[in-house]
Amino acid sequence: IVGLPAHGVLQQCEVSEGEGGEILLGSPVVQIGPSNSSFRHNQGGSGGRLCYTFANESHALAGLKDGLAVVAEDSLSFRVSDSHNVTSTDASNLLVRVLNPLVAENKTVACLEDTEAEVTLAFADVRGDKAGDLGIRILSLPKFGSLYHRDAGNGSVRLPVAQGGVPSGWLEPCPANAGTGTKAAVNESCVTLVYEPTEDFYNSPDPLGGLEAQRFSDLGVRERPPQEFFAYEITKESCRSPPYLVDLRVSNAEDESSIVLPESPVVARYLEPTAIPGITILDPDGYTDLFVVDLYVTAGVLDIPGNISALDHLVFLMGDGHDDAKMVFKGIPSQVNLALGNLTYTALTKSGQETLRLRFRDTDSKSYELGDSLEY
Repeated sequence: IVGLPAHGVLQQCEVSEGEGGEILLGSPVVQIGPSNSSFRHNQGGSGGRLCYTFANESHALAGLKDGLAVVAEDSLSFRVSDSHNVTSTDASNLLVRVLNPLVAENKTVACLEDTEAEVTLAFADVRGDKAGDLGIRILSLPKFGSLYHRDAGNGSVRLPVAQGGVPSGWLEPCPANAGTGTKAAVNESCVTLVYEPTEDFYNSPDPLGGLEAQRFSDLGVRERPPQEFFAYEITKESCRSPPYLVDLRVSNAEDESSIVLPESPVVARYLEPTAIPGITILDPDGYTDLFVVDLYVTAGVLDIPGNISALDHLVFLMGDGHDDAKMVFKGIPSQVNLALGNLTYTALTKSGQETLRLRFRDTDSKSYELGDSLEY
């Protein structure tokens, strides 16, 4: 050992048997100079262990007050020698990072759009000799839902959660299936909050883009999903933990979309526009969702008659809706279905069999594809 840590001590130690064995500190404290024989490494086996104990809490106090994840850093250095007293020229350095002892957890909580979800937060002080009252402070609240605490005496009473300190009366011992999982934790506490999505979560009043989401009626994994979360920190006297994040994943509780195709075969005549009846996209949770529709044929063209008002409300990404072998457009379900309900097909060859393929994607980013045969 050629350089001792500045803010802690090195000791010989052992680890007790079993999974996650306890560290058993020994003596003497390691000093600068050659190690004794118990730290020699024999080929095929290992010697004793060194353990570091941080001992300068005042050095870390500034970091604790600022809520830093790493509140102090330390280091030690050593050289290696063999049985012939040949010593390494360069010293090796070991960096020690002292972590904030106030620990909690980042977590993800799932919730259906029409229900509420319990969020149990566990937190602790891992310093075994530091008793005292732990607290929790809410740093930010969810944007698209409500966060509240159920009254212990009357579960029907909702106590709203505000940004800032959480009342100490809400804290309780952790249940058996909760906790930070830190063996050295003392005064470990839990608080259970409830998240409830509101009815104005995510549907744009302008389905073709731009405006901020205002409705909640349809949810899921979207092309541009809102990030729903809240953040908190642990407090103890003048000390703070780093911020922790609870990610709230709200899922669509409704049925998936589907495509309805004509029940009977469609027969077209050469160079004569033929109506294709009965094409409909069903989206039970759609409301004002945006559809992207992709239609294509190989032996003819598709057309949406010019007198159909839906043409003024669709945005064409490929083609223009008139005499297109392939057209891609987007719009809200009512306008999309109006266009599909008036779709015509014109065969450009005198006989054969055509396959009309329809593919669409809703704003849940789920894709659906079906094909239907046309004779001509």
